[in-house]
Amino acid sequence: MLVALVGCVAESAIPSATPSVTISHFEGEPAGVRTAPGVELLLAVELASDDPRFGGFSGLATDGQSLWLLSDRAVLWQATLGLEALPRRLRLEDWRAGPIHRDAADRAALDSEALAIDTDGALVVGFEQDGSLRRLVADGEGGWTTRRLHEGALGGDTPANRGLEAATELGDGGFLVLSEGGREAADVALGARLGPDGPSSPVSYRTALGFSPVGAARAGDRLVVLERSVGVLTGWQTRVTVVEPQGWGMGDPMVGQELLRIGAGPLAENYEGITSLEAGDGSRLMLLVADDNQSPLQRSLLLVFGWRDFRS
Repeated sequence: MLVALVGCVAESAIPSATPSVTISHFEGEPAGVRTAPGVELLLAVELASDDPRFGGFSGLATDGQSLWLLSDRAVLWQATLGLEALPRRLRLEDWRAGPIHRDAADRAALDSEALAIDTDGALVVGFEQDGSLRRLVADGEGGWTTRRLHEGALGGDTPANRGLEAATELGDGGFLVLSEGGREAADVALGARLGPDGPSSPVSYRTALGFSPVGAARAGDRLVVLERSVGVLTGWQTRVTVVEPQGWGMGDPMVGQELLRIGAGPLAENYEGITSLEAGDGSRLMLLVADDNQSPLQRSLLLVFGWRDFRS
């Protein structure tokens, strides 16, 4: 059953001007969505705005009170998130946006692709142009500066525009990142595990054939990984897997169990962001956001799945 979402704030770290965001609901049960037992599509909406900064969402995060959407053009959007009526209703209010600034080492435009929340509540962004992971610091004027969490690029050498694409904290002060295009084999994506004290170690993740990891989030003691595929004949394809904690280590590739897949149908899109949070009744929610590439031919879709077969 689909539930409703009402639109549109945030804290002083984001500009006072409130952009207008419209929300359109999908009714009924869309075709093309396949879920594992215990996983249910609760909500599907399209987000749109006349603000030229809107869209291109590659990262998604929430602390249960705010929802953050990260544009790949280094703009961070935020809305207050109302969870009081879940699972029947999800409320967003007062959208705001602020730019992420380049630092002294940047020589090119920022390509921000991954968003996570540190254990102390700070926002952390992964940048594809140089493979860096950086903590955001409010600049006092509605935007953000960054502080690098490591030296060099995470994930090693990758094809142009197919580098660091997914990042999540691991609950111990460390982070896991995955590369979209770096490969150990056709179905094994490269990544890295950044320790709490800074040093990184290589990891890998087994994808479905033809898919690439584009998002990741911690869900209690497990990880959920968002994969994407696109083809001339197949269009956009999406899958989400869950990885047990014993599979997080170095050595053999991480292997996930499929939780959902989106193929042809009205919800087929370029999903790149994923986050997870507790629903308050022993279940969890998984949220996915699509990157419209700021193209009129694509859409910024937001999906909410309930996940009842979950061990906290």
